[in-house]
Amino acid sequence: ACEELFQSHKRDVYLDRSQIPTEGWRLGMCLEFATTFNQRGHPQARSVVWDPIPLVLGMPGVRSGAQGTGSGADQRVFNTATLSKIKKLLGHLSDPNEREQREVAVVTAIDFQGVTAAKDSDAADRDIDYVAFVLDRLGDNMTEAASCLKDF
Repeated sequence: ACEELFQSHKRDVYLDRSQIPTEGWRLGMCLEFATTFNQRGHPQARSVVWDPIPLVLGMPGVRSGAQGTGSGADQRVFNTATLSKIKKLLGHLSDPNEREQREVAVVTAIDFQGVTAAKDSDAADRDIDYVAFVLDRLGDNMTEAASCLKDF
């Protein structure tokens, strides 16, 4: 369920049966999707990504090609702290003041990456590749965001 959409529309986002893979998914999985609204104004998921959070290769338990297909037993449910960080990054990336917020998103992702790599960090969060998450979503704007970075 998407808490933000549920609060504003008082209903869960509709996910059509044809969008659900035949295997490799489970309740509680983190998904990424675009939202459209039907004729009654109800939110509907479109362009569903079943495995949206990239993992850092080389971490214990992370295999090559760990992100992407949305299938298999590698799927996991992410903790609340991880999802809060992802939501914060998405908030920066969707801000109307785009150019400045893209830089903020990259810097924040770098900060998250450094903090989660620390030995005293929550072990469940250490394999999340926040930088790749942001750069994937910047697409063609990646070069522009990188050129704005200061002191790196």
